[in-house]
Amino acid sequence: MSYFPSLSWGKMGLVTGILQFNLLSSCDAAEETRIKSSITEFKFQPSKPFYFENSNVVLFLDTQDSPVIWRSKDEGKTWDNKTSPSGSLDKLYQHPFDDQKAIALTKGLTHYVTKNRGESWQSFQTPLPASFSNDPPRCIPRH
Repeated sequence: MSYFPSLSWGKMGLVTGILQFNLLSSCDAAEETRIKSSITEFKFQPSKPFYFENSNVVLFLDTQDSPVIWRSKDEGKTWDNKTSPSGSLDKLYQHPFDDQKAIALTKGLTHYVTKNRGESWQSFQTPLPASFSNDPPRCIPRH
C-alpha cells in the first residue's frame, strides 16, 4: 500500500527525479559559494555574551586582564574591544526594553551607557556606588 494514494508509481518516479535534480543543483551552487570563517582567539572563555535584539551585534565584558567590553557587529565572526575611558568596569547589562542600550557599571560613581549597541559609550554619575548581586538590576536609569 502506498503512502501517497493519489500518486502512481510513474508520478512518484518523476517527483523523485525532480527532488534529486534539486538536491544536486543546490550542491553545485554550494560548491561555487565559499563559506568564510574567521577565528578570534581569547585568552579566556567569554562570559555572558548577549545579542542585541534584531541585530547581529554581540557584547561581552572581559574582566580577566583589564576591564574591556568586546563588541562584534557580525554575530561573533570578528571582534573589537571598546575599553572604558576610565574606571574599572565590573558588570555589563543589556537594557530589558531598548534594543539599542546597554549599561556598564563600575565599583565607583562613574558608569557608562551605550545608546547605539556598543559603538560608543557615554559616562554618567550616580550619588552612590552600585550595589552588586547576581541578579540584573530591577531599575535602569534613563539616559
